[in-house]
Parts: sequence; C-alpha cells; structure tokens
Amino acid sequence: MTLNAGTKLGPYEIVAPIGAGGMGEPGDRQQISVDGGVRPFWNRDGRELFYTHPSGRIMSVAIRADTASIDIGAPRALFTWPAEAFARFRGGDVAPDGRFVAAFETSEGASRVPALILNWPELMKKEK
Repeated sequence: MTLNAGTKLGPYEIVAPIGAGGMGEPGDRQQISVDGGVRPFWNRDGRELFYTHPSGRIMSVAIRADTASIDIGAPRALFTWPAEAFARFRGGDVAPDGRFVAAFETSEGASRVPALILNWPELMKKEK
C-alpha cells in the first residue's frame, strides 16, 4: 500500500510522507537536533516533537507540515531532569491536557506496583 500525501487511515491523514523507504533505503528526513537526542515522542496534536537531550533536558521542536513542505522549528529546552531522576527515566508521553507523564525505573527491592504521580514537575522543584 502506498501512503501518499492525502491518504486517509481511519481518523488520520498522511500530510507528508517522510522517512519513506525500507531497510537501507532511507527516504526524505530532517535533522531535528545537532546535539543528539533520545526517546522521541509526539505531542498528541502532531505539531510538536519532544526528545531527551544527552544533558537530561526535555526538548521541544515545533513541526508544521502540509502537502508541500515540512517546517521544523528550533529546539527549545522545556525543563531539565535532576541527575538522579534522569538516570532512572525510561520514557514519557504527553497527556491530552498537555501535561507530561514520565516512567521511571524503581530502585531494587521497591514495589513493582505502578504509581501515577500528577504535577510531578512541581514536586521536583520543591525537593531542591
């Protein structure tokens, strides 16, 4: 199945195919960060890409796309994880209301029951 711009997949629409091609055959691609980054994830509206900078900062890049072009904004730092938290950070996502949800590895012997912590950026500020 070819996924050209304008192709609809359920409630989704292909705006501009990037990264098309198979193994060893990369398609068009755009560099987001010159400093590197890991654990990318999209804002739910598809207009913003988040990633973790090697320094522990959570970065945001605005993405505007239409059928003719893709415009990538300059990366901007949103916040920095404390070193002890960054070492245990395993991934994140953005809730529908725009708040971040993060997953951390627990310490040895700790409970394996998941816990949802709301407003955690404020809690991290209070611990400083």
